[in-house]
Amino acid sequence: MSAPRTLVLLHPLKWGITREEALEALGDRPIAGIVFIDPAWDDANPTWETTRQAQERLFEQRVRSHLEANPNDVVAYFGAAPIPLAVHLGFLLSTWSVVECYNQDQDTKKWAFPTAERTAVEVTPSNLPTDEIETPGEVVLRVSASYPVHAVQVRPAVDSPFAHVAVDVKPLQKGQFQSLADQDAAVSTVINAVEGVLGVRPQANRLHLFMAGPVGFCASVGTRLKATIVPPVALYQYNAAGDPKYQHVLDLQGTAPETPLTAEDRDFADGVRAAWNEEFQRLVAWVRTLARVGNGAGSWVDRLGIPRVTSDVLPDDLRALPALGVGPFKDSSLTTERDVDGGFIFDPDDRAWSVSDRLLCQIGRRVDKTMWGRAARLFFLHEGLHVDQQGVTTETALSIGVRHPMIAEEFDFHADAWAAINELAYSWELGAQDDPKRWLRDSIAVNTEVIWAFVSPAQASRRLELRRLRRLLIWYWQDLRVREAADLAAAAKDVLSKPVVSLSGPPLRSEGGRTFLELACVSEVGPEIALLKGVRLVRYGSTDAVDLGAALAGLRALDPGPLKRALAGLFETIRG
Repeated sequence: MSAPRTLVLLHPLKWGITREEALEALGDRPIAGIVFIDPAWDDANPTWETTRQAQERLFEQRVRSHLEANPNDVVAYFGAAPIPLAVHLGFLLSTWSVVECYNQDQDTKKWAFPTAERTAVEVTPSNLPTDEIETPGEVVLRVSASYPVHAVQVRPAVDSPFAHVAVDVKPLQKGQFQSLADQDAAVSTVINAVEGVLGVRPQANRLHLFMAGPVGFCASVGTRLKATIVPPVALYQYNAAGDPKYQHVLDLQGTAPETPLTAEDRDFADGVRAAWNEEFQRLVAWVRTLARVGNGAGSWVDRLGIPRVTSDVLPDDLRALPALGVGPFKDSSLTTERDVDGGFIFDPDDRAWSVSDRLLCQIGRRVDKTMWGRAARLFFLHEGLHVDQQGVTTETALSIGVRHPMIAEEFDFHADAWAAINELAYSWELGAQDDPKRWLRDSIAVNTEVIWAFVSPAQASRRLELRRLRRLLIWYWQDLRVREAADLAAAAKDVLSKPVVSLSGPPLRSEGGRTFLELACVSEVGPEIALLKGVRLVRYGSTDAVDLGAALAGLRALDPGPLKRALAGLFETIRG
């Protein structure tokens, strides 16, 4: 029988690898082909998630089809990549039976293993649990194969794991794997440790993997992490200058894909869309009335005619906002399009709004059915101001949010506040006049739930975009201010005056220009909330009255209740 062919896989992200180097290591083997997986990479400005996605695309284009057509081919991996990306590419190869991973000797620059025989390398697991726990929890696995991965360095990354296992290779040095058999034995020990933990922790919902070892060894571990066996795996990169030293950079399986919508979900979305369309038509008719009447002179607030609410309530930066009556509501409609990238879109040529089934489902399930109409009004008023006055379109929204997050935050506050006051005017004869302060507070509650509807459960369990969190903090604080306002004019003035409030604690990470609060990690510095009271900075750590630990746990579960209670506790503390 002829020897199997070898597909050579080169992974040169951090330094170059030539075909000649790889072929020299493989000797006289029959070669099926040479493939590069070489997405753009910059050590000084890493884009982990973008690179992970690019790796997957290149793998699909250059490797998968070949292996599906030639399942008996052996894969020979030669990698010069950061450890998390090496593990990820190995994981993509995990459904093929024979994958050999090579390491470059840093002194000789050779890739071939010195011997084919097993040597004296020892691989020892420690702290393997034996008691069975059937509740959900998280697992830490430290693998030290070239440098030690110290427990104290990984502790800030994971809050109270219910298993913390280590695998140590001795001697702990570079070039310790003298043969492929040495490396395979070490990899088997790591995988046995993983399977052993999962055997007694069957409800483990996350594996945090910290590795220090040769690139080929790390990729080889990835080839043995079967998607059908392991829970979601978090991968970490060591940064000597960082705090913490190990920073979460990737999820092995990527962001959990959204669950496909069911027929029941589609029916539910149809019900929400019907309610939104009915309310949208009423809103458009009201806008036409305002446009015809002109509604007097003065500021946009004066023209709304809310009793006792005049331009005196307006801060300077909101005086230039337009009166409702022009722009994207004129002759516009709401389509029945079901699947829309980003959740919604406004087509200025057709003057048509489209809102996806998924977003309507998420809003409809977070907002009480009796408030669906108000959710629609606040949504369209907010987005209408973006389009009409602020020049924010579907095409420009992402670049503004990424390149100029502080401007985007101001735009969002202006649109939220403008929408709340316009909605109050629209609803004045529908019941808002009976208790306008309560009406404003209910509008704030509805609007914050709409904001939450844009956060996927899979993402919130591990991270939340900082700009979105700040928007929520602003409006939860506004609700407390409106609650204590002396009258409607004071309440409206509070709605229109932006507070400065901030929550810190978990580490921050930037990716693709966006900054995220890493909720799945903990910081060595305790959480803290701060705000400006006049010109004075007020800072509070977690207390019984201001439980920030519970607030962060609530954010991971998409439950704002604990955060709102913490802010209320702070509000009362400051007021007292």
